[in-house]
Amino acid sequence: MQELEREPKTFQCICRFEDPEDDDSLLAFVRDFRNITFVAEEVDEICKPQSVHPDFEWMLKYGRHYGIDVYAVSRRPAETNVMLRSQADTIISFKQSEPADLEYLAKRGFDPAQLKSLEKFQFVTVTT
Repeated sequence: MQELEREPKTFQCICRFEDPEDDDSLLAFVRDFRNITFVAEEVDEICKPQSVHPDFEWMLKYGRHYGIDVYAVSRRPAETNVMLRSQADTIISFKQSEPADLEYLAKRGFDPAQLKSLEKFQFVTVTT
């Protein structure tokens, strides 16, 4: 009997919750599902400066061992938790004007003057 080659399945799910309580279900699903790319829009909702959702913290610390890629999107990078910022391999920034964010990004290799002058849809990338 000849073995059949299996092609990887593609699975895409986009969730937008009104109730923050629903974040628990989604994060638990991603943690258990594994081999997945998780994009967290407005990540500061689950990754605040003083606290991180426990399942999201697990993903940041150990997710790479289980095939979980995390892409975090925030308008205010300086206002995300240090756990997230320390695990970032690449930071992409669009135009910035907030002094705290410019200061944070300058420490990561960005040129604040360049960030202030970016046009709409322009961005700068720094690999850490």
